[in-house]
Amino acid sequence: MKKWDILAVFTFLIPLFVFGLVSVYDTDPTVSKVENRTLAAKPAFTAQGLWENTFTSAFEDYYADTFPGRESLISLGMDLRRLYTLPVGGGNTVIQGDFDLGTGESLEDTDGTGAQASPSPAPPTGLPASPSPQPSPSPSAQPSTPTPAATPEPDVDLNQGGYLIIGDRIMHMSYTSKERCQTYADMLGRLQNALPDNRVISMVLPNSFPFYAPSSQITKSLNQKEMIENLYAMYDPRIVTVDSYTPIEAHKDDYLYFRSDHHWTGLGAYWAYTGLCDALGYTPSELDSFETFTYEGFLGSFYREVAKYPQAQAVKDHPDTVTGYLPNTPYTALAYKDASMTDGWSIPMFNKALSAGNTNKYVAFTNGDQAVIHIETEAGSGRSIVVIKESFGNALIPFLLPHYDDIYVIDYRKFNRDKLPSLTLTDFVKKTGVQDVLLVSYCYVPNEAGFTNWIAGMMPR
Repeated sequence: MKKWDILAVFTFLIPLFVFGLVSVYDTDPTVSKVENRTLAAKPAFTAQGLWENTFTSAFEDYYADTFPGRESLISLGMDLRRLYTLPVGGGNTVIQGDFDLGTGESLEDTDGTGAQASPSPAPPTGLPASPSPQPSPSPSAQPSTPTPAATPEPDVDLNQGGYLIIGDRIMHMSYTSKERCQTYADMLGRLQNALPDNRVISMVLPNSFPFYAPSSQITKSLNQKEMIENLYAMYDPRIVTVDSYTPIEAHKDDYLYFRSDHHWTGLGAYWAYTGLCDALGYTPSELDSFETFTYEGFLGSFYREVAKYPQAQAVKDHPDTVTGYLPNTPYTALAYKDASMTDGWSIPMFNKALSAGNTNKYVAFTNGDQAVIHIETEAGSGRSIVVIKESFGNALIPFLLPHYDDIYVIDYRKFNRDKLPSLTLTDFVKKTGVQDVLLVSYCYVPNEAGFTNWIAGMMPR
């Protein structure tokens, strides 16, 4: 081997050796200040974990979160992303980029301190992602930015998705795909055909963008009201459709969406619930019939995505408030890892005891995303329901308790791919004997191939 070859080998190996040595002896960080989240903890070695590959996977997550200099490199990367900031007039800014919807976060997925572990990666989609709707602060923390006046049409292609920042509010632009909506509608039609004696209900939810973005920036591809109406028109006429847009729009000046996170608030979920009651012929519970519990100082997923942009400072200066509306019907709730519903553990509909280190306060709703939840209530209605949802649906669940004796909640991201357990929805419905089947999706899901395909995994072919 020539001396230059030897030099090249050593030039490559020495940095690896140094980084490895530092990794062995340095102190592992537990929290990323840049990303505003808890980092993966070092897993304990077990022979079973090695055999089942869970140890290797967990160790990869741990090392990826704690390698030397990671925080500085991420900070540098975020600084470089500022180059993609696009002004769109009126002091508003668009940041082109995808949003990671993830595979779900539950309070059980923690490092043992109650702090939220890092989110799992979203399934690959190849399309720009968009966040779910976001609630805003409670009366004590009303959004400081009023709905802005219209601005001139921006010289930017908003139809590609991305983040729109206006003052202290971050929104995601959820585009429309007619082809994906048709796939979603066909999927529900097959479900209704397979369950002719069940009531199949579709509840498609808007996110914050149509209510707080300048009207000139809501192009045809970004018009969520029109998208939902067109999607519903594609459905089998037997499917019950829920208009959640109208009651949310009527109360848009209230705190219905977080300004720093992709979810809606408990209050936003309440007004959508009134639309569900209208569709199903139920009398909704009065808002003042619920006790509330509040967490202050919440900076959510949107903020983490854009934290290093200078426009995010206003969001950081006005963090969100998470308010839970506590069930007004006695209940017991058990969560399960799979559809066998064995070895369950008790969970609250809203967790009032999150640790101070838990930065993702939205997991207070149903303890976050669970594969299956079974809720038994004292409603005495004689009715039962299964709800299929992603995390947006979590804040809705507590409002269903007065109307059903048995409520089953399924997070479709916990099944049927990536070595996850299997679940066939028609078999589950027949096994549990439920009458209603409710699919709750926020506006992005029917328009995105990764998530329609994921839902399809449990649907009839």
